Amino acid sequence: MAGNMTARLATRPNTRNNTPQPQNRRVVRPVAATTTLPDAGFIKKIANNFIWSGGKQDVAHDEILKWLLSHTYQSTKVPDTDPFKAAYAKVSSNISAPYYWIRSEAGVPTPQAQASRFIRDFMQVQADNITISGWNGTLKIQDLAIGSNFSKDFDAIVYKINESIYAINPQFQPTVYLFKGVAHRDAIQIVPDTKKGRQFAGTISDSVTIRDNEITSAGALQGIFASDGAFRNLTISSNTVSTQGEHAITITGMLSGTISGNQTPTGKPVTLLPLRIGGGNDLNGNIYILGFSAIPTGHTANVDTNSVKNYWYETIKGGQAGIKDFRQKIDTSATPVIRRGIFYTNVNMTVFFQLYARYGERYQDIMNQLVRAKKATFVSFVGDVGEVRMNRVITQ
Repeated sequence: MAGNMTARLATRPNTRNNTPQPQNRRVVRPVAATTTLPDAGFIKKIANNFIWSGGKQDVAHDEILKWLLSHTYQSTKVPDTDPFKAAYAKVSSNISAPYYWIRSEAGVPTPQAQASRFIRDFMQVQADNITISGWNGTLKIQDLAIGSNFSKDFDAIVYKINESIYAINPQFQPTVYLFKGVAHRDAIQIVPDTKKGRQFAGTISDSVTIRDNEITSAGALQGIFASDGAFRNLTISSNTVSTQGEHAITITGMLSGTISGNQTPTGKPVTLLPLRIGGGNDLNGNIYILGFSAIPTGHTANVDTNSVKNYWYETIKGGQAGIKDFRQKIDTSATPVIRRGIFYTNVNMTVFFQLYARYGERYQDIMNQLVRAKKATFVSFVGDVGEVRMNRVITQ
């Protein structure tokens, strides 16, 4: 009987904050699996968890990935002739693991054909003074997982889960996205070196260069992306991004650097967003810094030492056409990139880190203390975050 029910599949990828967005219903034919699917108990459990989460895509996607990688695509069951075998092994150890994890200059891979048979992220750059270049032409970063047997089996499970969601609550709006719409997949993601500090606390990534690369995907892959941390002397030049993701080239927290000669899909220009603190967690994140306190006389912009933390949004060099620079202003368009958040300016980062040593991951408490001490100024709420956290946020 379940096979005769109409599944309702969403086609627009989720945002980085994992906030469900309104979407139109669409009738999609069942996806033919290449192997045995999970039992009805698993399907119903994931459907219920998805509903209880309010429609967070990762709740379903992570469980589907875990199931596939521990059953059909377990390393001992995959033949050596399967071109994705190395990718399955990478993700099996950590479902969030990128195909390449760059933590030192010695770890930068040489561009090679077909290396992009990746399941989640392709590459995460997590070190300073790193250059990623030459992934183009026959060596381009090509998302070959879209359309693979793995994605077909993933989609078959999604179809069953959405059937179950409809059976449990026909009025529930969000539905689980197909593999091509899996949230949080990146071709090249830049993250500050964890040895220097927490990315969610604004730790600085220094002198990373991403140039002369070509990125393609028929799915919601994000091209060149950074969402947490601050980025100094960042260079992004002469890259071509052709994907269906919400972000082609988007950098959150770029302090200084060069952006030039990049090509992105129509309507998806290079986008710069303000530094984000807290990692986007609904209760203790979505904190955005539109501006910093004045740099002391005799000091230099963007200094990051144990005693001095001078942050500053410098003019971006390179002359990239069509950049949307929202580092120091709130996007008030009908379709803003940041749909939920609380914004501050005049933030003294030296005092921020002093308080961080005391409060740790309690970022909203830190911001409250900064406002009390007149070391930060509240600007505005965006979206419903103000309704959720009004009682916890000091605005004056």
